[in-house]
Amino acid sequence: MSDPDQARSAFDWLGRCVLYGAAVVGGWFLSTRVVSPRAENYPAETAAVLIAAGGVVYLVFQADKRRMRGREDATEFMFASVSPLVAALSPAFIIVAVLCIFGWVQGDQSRTSYLGVYCKYGAVSRAQLNGCMKHVNSDDIDDLETPAARFARGELDECATDSGPFCGEAAAQKSYDDQRDPQYP
Repeated sequence: MSDPDQARSAFDWLGRCVLYGAAVVGGWFLSTRVVSPRAENYPAETAAVLIAAGGVVYLVFQADKRRMRGREDATEFMFASVSPLVAALSPAFIIVAVLCIFGWVQGDQSRTSYLGVYCKYGAVSRAQLNGCMKHVNSDDIDDLETPAARFARGELDECATDSGPFCGEAAAQKSYDDQRDPQYP
């Protein structure tokens, strides 16, 4: 192998490291700052957007695979002949997708536990509970010092007189969660 080929190979390796590092950082940022907060309030819609984005990436991969079939400049990736660009970008997209799925799971779990407990504490009607679940997020709860916020954070264990009719349900869920074996979620 000649010196220009070694230099190109080293540059390709360094470029891929930078690309995948950027995918990890960008995916983490997207996961924690966009996907997770959206999934707290709109889990089904957020899941639909993630599935649609994954579908678009899959269709691009399939189209490129068909286009590159039999060409000399094709690169083997995941048992398919694709363009070198798609072969380089595909792992980055996979990294971002996995991190976004993690963000969605984190947001959905926060919705059912933390957000749900907070909203159930003070809601006096199903409409008020649904409205709270759509506009409050975990950052809002972390910044508040209300009885509902303290109840959601676990600083209060029982419903006070200012709580709504759904608080008993939230207290029972918290009690169940506290007693559950952490090894078996």
